[in-house]
Amino acid sequence: MFHNDSDIHPLDRLILLLVDPLINALCLYLPLLVMIYPLFFFGFITHHAFIKCNFFLYAATYLNKDIAGGRSLGKRVMGYAVVKESNGKAPRMAICFLRNVTFLIYIVELIYGLFSPSQKITDHFTKTKIIKTVKEAKPISSFYNDMKNISYNDETREVIGLTVLLFLFVLFLK
Repeated sequence: MFHNDSDIHPLDRLILLLVDPLINALCLYLPLLVMIYPLFFFGFITHHAFIKCNFFLYAATYLNKDIAGGRSLGKRVMGYAVVKESNGKAPRMAICFLRNVTFLIYIVELIYGLFSPSQKITDHFTKTKIIKTVKEAKPISSFYNDMKNISYNDETREVIGLTVLLFLFVLFLK
């Protein structure tokens, strides 16, 4: 499934850095937003709570986008994957979560991607990298099947714990 091509062109990486979050937002975040908007529209939650919900939902979907085998929807469409440097296999879910924390400094990540196309800033710490793979013919069904096959174990509990910590952080923001 994976083939290692360390020569990722900087422009390809820049496009991936732009397209991946866009596909994530359209396919994962917007449906969740549509579900919570009526709560705000009908006055069940305040404007401030709605903003916090939006931030949490976007952050949670973005941080967890690669947990299905190191390949988000955007990566599947464009033919890329996150792998461990040591063995070329998909990293643990918590590592995928942690490597995406740089969404808070997204502009810096875009610039960094031009100079280091195969690694984000956090890839150096998580010992991961981006490689070219085969583009998925049916990325949505592939992503769905990989998500469906995730079992509840220590690895998923780590990601749930990290997402709960994110929720608590957002909850206590002023």
